[in-house]
Amino acid sequence: MLEFGGLDTLFYSAGLAPRFASIEEIRSQDLREQLEVHYVGAVLAMRGAARVMKRQGIGGSILCSVSKAAVSPGKEAVAYGGSKAALQQALRVAALELGPDSIRVNAINADQVDTPLFRRFVEERAKSRGNTFEEQIAAYRERNAMRVSLIPADAVAEIAVLLASDRFRYTSGDILTIDGGLPDAFPR
Repeated sequence: MLEFGGLDTLFYSAGLAPRFASIEEIRSQDLREQLEVHYVGAVLAMRGAARVMKRQGIGGSILCSVSKAAVSPGKEAVAYGGSKAALQQALRVAALELGPDSIRVNAINADQVDTPLFRRFVEERAKSRGNTFEEQIAAYRERNAMRVSLIPADAVAEIAVLLASDRFRYTSGDILTIDGGLPDAFPR
């Protein structure tokens, strides 16, 4: 790693579409799949990045993509929401452990990001509710304060670059939200 200039930032943004099921109907396989991608994968990536950053001795920035589901429960989202809440807690623990080495750990809470995965999710959600894709997008737009439909992926990337920069050199253990002002994700 050092032969390529080292490691300054890790941005873990792997995702798996939610498997919606009630607490009575959720399968253990669904729980394991969500935890493997959102929690275990992220923790292992953070572990690897922290090891390199500590050896370098110059600090660094670790960022992970969480979800409003990490801070606000949703019906039939026990697998997805639970895995994202576990990730949020792991980020807080990592911020405490890695802070003395000047390694900052923060979360980005993005919602309604225009990606192929989210578009598939919208199609599935619309179908399950008897809506069209356009009607489902309109419902998402109506639930946020700024009336935003889909947030461009590059807007999230810009937030990641900003959080990783020296402008946020004194910020760790935080969650920055980009969702058009979704009240469900407001801190309580």
